[in-house]
Amino acid sequence: MPPGNDDYPPYKMTLSETYDQNRVENAKRRLLRNSFFNSSSWVINSAIQLLMIPFLVRHLGMDGFGIYFLLVNIIGYSVLADLGLGQGVIKFVAEMKARGDVQALNRSVSAALWVQTLLGGVGMTLLIVFSRRLLLLLKIPPVALAAAQASLYLCAVAFFFTMISGTFMSVLMGLQRYDLTSRTTIATNLAMNAGIVFVVLAGGGIKLAVAVTATFSIVNCLIFFILMKKKIPALTLFAAFDLVHFKKLFGFSGYIFISRISSFFCNYILVFMVSFFLGPAVVPLYAIPLRLTNGATGLVSTVTTVIFPYASEISIEASREKINGVLIQGSRLAAAIAIPLNLAIAAFAKPILTVWMGNAFADLAAPILSLLGLISLLGSLTMIPNLITMGLGFARVISVFSLLILVFFLVFVPLGLMVFGVYGASWAVLVSIVPGLILVVYEVKKIFALPFWHYAREVLGFHLLPILLTLVYFTFWRGWLPCAGIWLLALPAFYLALYFSAQIICGQLPLKKIAASLKTAR
Repeated sequence: MPPGNDDYPPYKMTLSETYDQNRVENAKRRLLRNSFFNSSSWVINSAIQLLMIPFLVRHLGMDGFGIYFLLVNIIGYSVLADLGLGQGVIKFVAEMKARGDVQALNRSVSAALWVQTLLGGVGMTLLIVFSRRLLLLLKIPPVALAAAQASLYLCAVAFFFTMISGTFMSVLMGLQRYDLTSRTTIATNLAMNAGIVFVVLAGGGIKLAVAVTATFSIVNCLIFFILMKKKIPALTLFAAFDLVHFKKLFGFSGYIFISRISSFFCNYILVFMVSFFLGPAVVPLYAIPLRLTNGATGLVSTVTTVIFPYASEISIEASREKINGVLIQGSRLAAAIAIPLNLAIAAFAKPILTVWMGNAFADLAAPILSLLGLISLLGSLTMIPNLITMGLGFARVISVFSLLILVFFLVFVPLGLMVFGVYGASWAVLVSIVPGLILVVYEVKKIFALPFWHYAREVLGFHLLPILLTLVYFTFWRGWLPCAGIWLLALPAFYLALYFSAQIICGQLPLKKIAASLKTAR
């Protein structure tokens, strides 16, 4: 007769098993904690930007705001000009930290910093030398040309320091210290916008507003440098250039650079194309809705981007089960945030813009905001698979599909602008993201070796009914405005409260885990 359960002694985990279990739990808590800090920073900074837009439009005028937006966007060129080295630094710092190889970390960071400094200097010089030609290309009115040119010089300086600070910030992200980067960006962004409000109210105009922005790019650079040195005292900046480490770094970063081109065109180049084809006065019709949807996309990005260094770290273990677990859980979290936010933006575009920018602007821009909300939703659903794919070292795959997106963009956007104006640009971007959706199918089936329908059911199953109900509302009742003034925001607010409450009750949002992670000191 087989022995009963009581005949077996209770199982006790070995010291090694206990250590592994604790390490996994600590990694999960760290991941959630980083997501919280990163997303909180984005929410606060985005709220500040959204509040600033009506203020700037009112005091600078629609033309003035269009010019200001174009100039400040030039600083964002650093996203592309760094050749993907920022993401490469994050990946290699995470991996070398896991291996305990401080010397290799030092060489890689120094190599990236040399290149970033060179590229920043070249970019600054080109912007200064060709400033007038660039402004004429953007059809800046002659009356605003002198102030715009002086402002562009300041943007060129800000571009240089933003390139360098990107390396310092990437080191902190590779160390998974998103708490430090988040607190810094919140503090400096608050101070910067307070400075902009002050100079604009004092009659300083575009030039002084841009000067404040440029000043804080230098401040950011200094703060991130101090924090980086504090966390890695042995790090030597501008050590002898190590070509071997640079080749390894660029071997990965080069593909990241290619993969970023399509996103860069959608978020930065497109507003310049609008100005080129239609003039700067039309830029706000696209730029203001874009700022709102970028807030939603950025929130999802800041929640999920912490997975990139984590995926780089666990890629060393090559655990298929752990990688796929992160894929499913991360994608569900991204969907839980992205779908409600972007559906609310798309369905309630008219009341949101009416309260934010006024009824006349809302009549013109609401269709654009609805389309951009849908684009933001679809783009957000690709983030987790792409981040894990990059973390595992398959950046080449993403770069190939990104080039396809870029081809679609370059073909359809100019055509849409010429034929249908600013509205055509939104439809063209929607068509251009199709290769990105096909990429997710490829990643799930080929890289993660999962049945795609299983992945789609796990990630989207909960959301099918809300999506259908929202589509019905948008089709038949989107013009229904039961109230006026600030109360118009009650519609999207009630929708979001209901949606997120249902997700919390059903366990789609792991609030208890996030709360527990915040109580755990790093």
